[in-house]
Parts: sequence; C-alpha cells; structure tokens
Amino acid sequence: MSQSGSTSAQLSPSVPLQFTEDTGTAVPTSNNLNVLGGTSISTSGSGSTVTIDLTANANNSILSSNGAGNPTWGTSLSNDYTFTTSTAGVARTLTVSNTDNTSSSSFAIAHVSTGGTSSGSPFYRTAIGTSRSYCVGPDNGTTNDPWKLRTGANDSVTPESGGGDETLIAVMPTGEVTQPLNPCVTAYLNASTTNATGDGTFINPIIFDVELFDQNSNYNPSTGLFTVPIDGKYLVTACVTFNNLAAGHTAGEVRLIAGWVTYRYVFNPGVCRDSNNMFSKCISQICSMTAGQTASIVAVISGSTKTVGAEGESFGIYSNVSFELIS
Repeated sequence: MSQSGSTSAQLSPSVPLQFTEDTGTAVPTSNNLNVLGGTSISTSGSGSTVTIDLTANANNSILSSNGAGNPTWGTSLSNDYTFTTSTAGVARTLTVSNTDNTSSSSFAIAHVSTGGTSSGSPFYRTAIGTSRSYCVGPDNGTTNDPWKLRTGANDSVTPESGGGDETLIAVMPTGEVTQPLNPCVTAYLNASTTNATGDGTFINPIIFDVELFDQNSNYNPSTGLFTVPIDGKYLVTACVTFNNLAAGHTAGEVRLIAGWVTYRYVFNPGVCRDSNNMFSKCISQICSMTAGQTASIVAVISGSTKTVGAEGESFGIYSNVSFELIS
C-alpha cells in the first residue's frame, strides 16, 4: 500500500505497519487513512518512521493518538468526537447492542458519569436545531442530586437551573416527584358577599380573588376563569359556603362549567343550613378539557328573597377552588 509523493507504507501480517518518510514531507494523517484518530500523525525529518502496530492489541480497537501525538490502538478515547451527516432521507444511529440470549448477565449499557460530588452533572441532551433542547440526568449542583427532565429555547440545556431553562420533572432519590410547571392552582374568596342570590339570580362566576398558588399562571383571580393550557384530564374541586340562608330558600345549585360540559350539584339549602344560617356545598370532578377552554364555578339559590351570598375568609377559608392537571 502506498500514499502520494514519496511517502510509502509497508504492511505485513507479522510485522507492524510502517509509514516511512523519504523526502521530509508529512506522513499522511489518520483521517486520510479513514481511521478514527485524535491528532494528525506526522514526523519531523527525512527518513523518519512512524509505526502503527496492527499485530498487538489491535483487535476490536480504535486507532487514535497518544499524549505524544503518536498513533496507538485502544478501547478508550480521551477527546471529543462528532459524528455528523447532512444526507437527506438518511437516519444516523448510534447503537449499543449485546445480542447474547444465554445469560441474564448479558447487558447493553450506555454509561455517562462525572468525577464526583464536586464535578458537573452527567446527562443526555437532545436538541432541535438551536430552538429547543431537552436533557435528562442528575443535578449535581443541587442537594441530594435530584434527577431532572429540563428544557430550554436553546441547544445547550443542562440539569442545573438558570439561563431561562425550565425543570419539567424532578425526582428525588427518596422517590418524591415534582412537576413544577404542571397546571395546579388553589384560590379562595377573600371578602364575603351578600344579597347576591336567593331569588334565582346566578353568581356567574364566583370570583375566588386570592391565589394561594398558581404554578403555571392559568387562573385569573379577577375573572374567576381557569384557562386550560394543554389537552388533558383535570381534577377540579371547590367548596362554596352560603350565608344568610332562610327556610324559604328551598333550592340550591353549584355548577362546574368545564369547557362544553356543565356539572350540576343540587341541594335544599333551607333544610341543610346550620344555626348560623350557613351551608357549605363541596364538589369534586375529573374533567376532560382541551387547550383554550375555560372552567369556572357558578352558584344559585332560589325560593325566597335575594339575601344570600358567599362566605369569605374569616379565621379560615370558607369558599375555595382548585384546578390540577392529572393526566
């Protein structure tokens, strides 16, 4: 086998492969030989020889260069490598496979690790151009090293927080799982209302005007509307405490309007009221809703005069609502 110019190569089954320089020109690089390597293979002087041993430790090994820049065979690499293509209609696949079917100890493992507790985080990243990337791995910069699924509008997201990236799922070593962006909100009625219903007038909707929390800012405490951010199954719970009830208020109803579906919960407030003329009606429902739809709580009391209202916060929360994406 020979290369262009005066550089030549000799190959023998029983001796090392040698590239001999006769004119002082550079010995061909490992890339020119279509063999994976680290740095270019070169010599410095007329008549020098670079030896690539194909007979020792070369079986199932990769040709690369050592610290001195000389070629060597091995199964361990200490540099960054990129495998890329721009061929249309072709999928590039990196496969780790163990086809043995005789032993339960035959594994196929993709192992990613860093040095220890003071190092960075080991993780896998997938990117869609530069517009979106996801990563999975332990966050070595956070106490207890939680495993995280994170995303960002870039191609460089890591398990550590910062740079506008968001944590989608965090799993603690003890098993606790959090989803910080999962729609979940609880709001309550701060000030009591009076003379809002009792004669068949609807409170539409009840505006629970104070948020205890709102993980994804999906509830509007000014309008009482929860706006669905993504298709899914939502658990909706609510409790409405009515005040100023009388015996003549014989019909009561709390409604959950969830998208195109209305759920109705009826009762007789005149019979159910306590000695303070109050009654609490609580509801719970799993609703299927699509992105952009809204959900709200509506109430009405009928049968007598318009004296009834919803009880607000007073040494405790009387009227509240919660929305949570569960599936």
